[in-house]
Amino acid sequence: MFRAQSQGLPTLLAAVVMSVCVSARAEGPGIRNGDIVVHPQATGAVGLDSNVFYEDASETPVNATVTRVGLGVGVDNRHPNKVALELGTDAMFRFLFADGDAQTVRSVEARNGFDVAKVDATVGLLPRNPFTLELKLEGNYKDRPAFEDTTEGYQRVEVRPGFDLRFRPGENPDSRPLELRLGYRAQVVRLLDCTALGICAADKTAHQLRFLTSWKFFPKTALSLDARWTLVDFDRNGGAPVAVEGQTGAQNRDGMPVEAALALKGLVTRRISTTLRVGYKNTFNDLGESFSGVIATTEVQYALEPSLKLTAGYNRDARDSSYSNFYVLNQAYSTAELYFFGRWNIGGRFGFDSYDFSATAGEATVLPREDPVLTYRVHGGYSPNDWLSARLSFEGENNRTDFFISEGSPSAYHRTVALASIEAKY
Repeated sequence: MFRAQSQGLPTLLAAVVMSVCVSARAEGPGIRNGDIVVHPQATGAVGLDSNVFYEDASETPVNATVTRVGLGVGVDNRHPNKVALELGTDAMFRFLFADGDAQTVRSVEARNGFDVAKVDATVGLLPRNPFTLELKLEGNYKDRPAFEDTTEGYQRVEVRPGFDLRFRPGENPDSRPLELRLGYRAQVVRLLDCTALGICAADKTAHQLRFLTSWKFFPKTALSLDARWTLVDFDRNGGAPVAVEGQTGAQNRDGMPVEAALALKGLVTRRISTTLRVGYKNTFNDLGESFSGVIATTEVQYALEPSLKLTAGYNRDARDSSYSNFYVLNQAYSTAELYFFGRWNIGGRFGFDSYDFSATAGEATVLPREDPVLTYRVHGGYSPNDWLSARLSFEGENNRTDFFISEGSPSAYHRTVALASIEAKY
């Protein structure tokens, strides 16, 4: 099921959408019990999804009315002297309604249920001391429709436990210029119903070690060196990638990526800030082709507080893939946020992403594949107080790849979602 799977694309769009919403939404006073503060949250939205199954225009995309209901809770402590606690959980449910023949209606309504769910927890031991240990747990679940004639969905579960050991010398914990950090993350990815859809090749287990050195040499400027080593182990017994006819060989996509990057982040003027990051990465795949080259991120932001924020950026990276050994990601994007009359805001994001997949999956040669994806979003909102907001949004993604999952089944699609939503985080 390479249509939905190739889409780190819906994933990317969802991540962008959620980050915009979170950043624009303030937080209420919460419910206090001693040192603990609980922030309950709820979301409701209704709108139109133009392409439920991510189909090409030649396949007659199915549209549907969508209703989303979300619940969540955040927990933290106000005075983290010996132990710091941060916990965030939320879950979104979706309900789709479609017109048309009985089969179409059944296919659409079979997608009702969980949309996304997330948990993010951090427990910090001795957070104000020079030596701090942070225990981390991240988890997320997402469900995206597969094909119109299947009841199974592209259900992805990811769990990332780990820790960070931080050393920040100095008496004042709020103004320590130097930090040394040693971190570890495990990653477990499983796709539910993968056997029925033939996508178990995306199941993987990974382990990552990270060493970060950061130095603040001006009040709002920092230089950092970030080095990472990862061990990636894919399920070799799952559904195989699409190989070129006549090619044989072990489709082992395991690898040991190594990367190191130097980054500079800070203010150029009072209103302009920049992030410059450049480094080297090698995926060191066990078999077949490996990526070896430059990775980079650059971003420029202009802020006229508290009314205007403009951002433009570019990112280049290489990441492991369930289709081939790796893909090279090139992203360019721009965002704008305008706040006015105290409680109103409008904004948008425009981006272009290129996913260029490697030519091999282990020793096997795979069909050439490149996914150029255009993403866009506009939104406007009103917040009557610090914890409640209403929003209108229109977002879309347009994948113009010429890759075919199978004969007569292209991976290209154009999907838009229009939503009216209310969000509360007390």
